[in-house]
Amino acid sequence: MELTAVIRALEAVSPDSRAVVLCDSQYVVRGITDWIHNWKRRNWRTAGRRPVKNADLWKRLDTIRQRRPGVRFQWVRGHAGHPGNELAHETALREAMRRRRRGGTRSGDEGGPAHAGGSLFAASRPRG
Repeated sequence: MELTAVIRALEAVSPDSRAVVLCDSQYVVRGITDWIHNWKRRNWRTAGRRPVKNADLWKRLDTIRQRRPGVRFQWVRGHAGHPGNELAHETALREAMRRRRRGGTRSGDEGGPAHAGGSLFAASRPRG
């Protein structure tokens, strides 16, 4: 869900924008900033030679990020009072409740473009 949320958010951002993705998932932040380079070099395999989980999503995120060089990722501790993280969490909970009342979710229908769990864009503006 976190990967899909970040992908959808980045798709909504103009390629010439600057943005900071605040995320409480080290999996997402470290994956896109650190691990992805080795995964690509190893043909989408981990150090243990196993296939990277969610490789299809990581590849999509990598492609989108390459087209948006003004985007950076920053990890924030979840549930530690960070205003953006708390807003993302509250928004995701409200959306989950709304969908549950509506009768559940469809596969691949994980939430809005700028939030899910603890991800949120902190800033976005055209470069200039």
